[in-house]
Amino acid sequence: MRKLTILAALALVVLESTAPFSKADSKADQILGLMHERAKKISSVQASVLQDKVFSDIGRHQRNYGILYFRHEGPNKDKIRITYKSGGEVTQDLLIDGDKIMLYQPRAHQVLITSRAKQAEQNPEYDFLAAPYASVPGLKSRYTTVYVGEESDSKVGPVSTAAIRLTPNAKSSFKSVTFWIDQASWFPVQYRVDESNGDVTTLTLSDIKKNGDVPASAFKLDLPPGTKRIVR
Repeated sequence: MRKLTILAALALVVLESTAPFSKADSKADQILGLMHERAKKISSVQASVLQDKVFSDIGRHQRNYGILYFRHEGPNKDKIRITYKSGGEVTQDLLIDGDKIMLYQPRAHQVLITSRAKQAEQNPEYDFLAAPYASVPGLKSRYTTVYVGEESDSKVGPVSTAAIRLTPNAKSSFKSVTFWIDQASWFPVQYRVDESNGDVTTLTLSDIKKNGDVPASAFKLDLPPGTKRIVR
């Protein structure tokens, strides 16, 4: 479930981290405020995805490439699909439809099924995931929010970004979360989780297309007969 939690959190927070703040009393708040305002105008997103996980104990990278689809249909009705492939073969397929989360793992012939609400109960640091596109009361009381800067090392490829880091004030499964936001569109293009065990997971978006035609079929997960269902 840990793998599912991080993967789902990456997908959700990248696209739904734009919760409004009561006032912009710092550079970080101003940037998050701009992100939130721009998010109001985004109904769909299609992008290429690179997920890079570094295992601290062995220093090995695990990279997964895929495509992401996102569609916002109203409060608590957003949909996210991330399909990862290797050599043309699907290795992981994540579908988030409203409150339901499904992670299909073809090689294991199984699908993990859970919900945002359950993930919020099991992982308090992600409790804001249960309220997409809504205010997140108390967020700033749980995190120390720091504006990292706009220096050259804040670039994501050719994109100039502003970086913001959130550090939990209480004990958590991760040390910090860092966002890199495109200064032209104020849309997050990279998201990084530094876990408490030293592992680091980074999700990078490219070839981003907003408000295009994302078909309903993009959010249909067809499971082959015999797929084992694990409900958590």
